[in-house]
Amino acid sequence: MATREICMKLGSCIINNLSKNNSFLTELVTLSQQLKLRFFLIPGGGNIVQGLRNIYKCDPNKDSKNDEYHWRAIELMDQNAEKLYQILNKIKYQSKQNIPIQLKSDYTFNNLDKFGIFILKCEPLLREKDDLKHSWGVTSDSISIYLGNLLRIENIFLVKDIDYIESQGRKIRKISASNLSALMKETGYSTSIESHLGKGTKFPLDPFAPMLIKEYHTNVLIINSTDLRRFKMLLNLVSQQKEKKEKIDFDKFGTLIY
Repeated sequence: MATREICMKLGSCIINNLSKNNSFLTELVTLSQQLKLRFFLIPGGGNIVQGLRNIYKCDPNKDSKNDEYHWRAIELMDQNAEKLYQILNKIKYQSKQNIPIQLKSDYTFNNLDKFGIFILKCEPLLREKDDLKHSWGVTSDSISIYLGNLLRIENIFLVKDIDYIESQGRKIRKISASNLSALMKETGYSTSIESHLGKGTKFPLDPFAPMLIKEYHTNVLIINSTDLRRFKMLLNLVSQQKEKKEKIDFDKFGTLIY
């Protein structure tokens, strides 16, 4: 069976609760071994980046400091990568290769184990490429989609604390990137630096992400970290794919953005 790769952004629901008793991380360790999956983990910013966002709002010179805040937020994401590494060691994930990988443009994954968990530190590669806009509209969501595309990983999951995007009380199981961008504009979310809030809708990803999804012609799945049964079912299906193009009904497991 060929190894399946998943680029997985870990949201605040995980990053703000890092401990060796974290059931999601424990399950991830187990499933990577059982199902022969490669997980490339990108930690979000969590509370520490939210704190930085709050400082930005009060900074009288913030309009001239977008670059500074952009790189500081990415540095904090990489700090979370180090914390995640320490927690995985406490879970007794025995692999020398789960040391955070300093991504660079010439980095090769050829020498990595065929399956397991690999934590990505983004700053070196992002400084080399620097293709993303420097604003609060570009968060770890967009960064994860950008890196997943760059690394040619087909399965990109954003791990959150919700089952689906909801708009006006309606669950959205599947939505095109273009329609999601339009919905964000309707609610005013695309011009707001407030976290996730649009009028009548709670968006679990940043407003720049749909543009990248559309540009890369890729699919991104939002999945709830608290529903481990559904999470295991999804990963079982991914591990059993006979061909990369084999269809999985991802929208049964969360909101699929295509």
